[in-house]
Amino acid sequence: MEDMVGLLKVRVAKGKNLAIRDLKSSDPYVVVSLGNQMVRTRVVRKNLNPVWDEELTLSVPKSTPPLKL
Repeated sequence: MEDMVGLLKVRVAKGKNLAIRDLKSSDPYVVVSLGNQMVRTRVVRKNLNPVWDEELTLSVPKSTPPLKL
């Protein structure tokens, strides 16, 4: 296991006017990845203006270059 320097916490608030991807609506979710880690929000069914209000957490390995957000 690689040494960790900390945690990256990402607050996912909401989406606004998302594109229609299914029949007349969308089932959106958010994916955040860092290296080989991936976390995602829950799916909000049939909603083009979803509200998640979720915090996603990733471990930051020592070998990670500076992050640009």
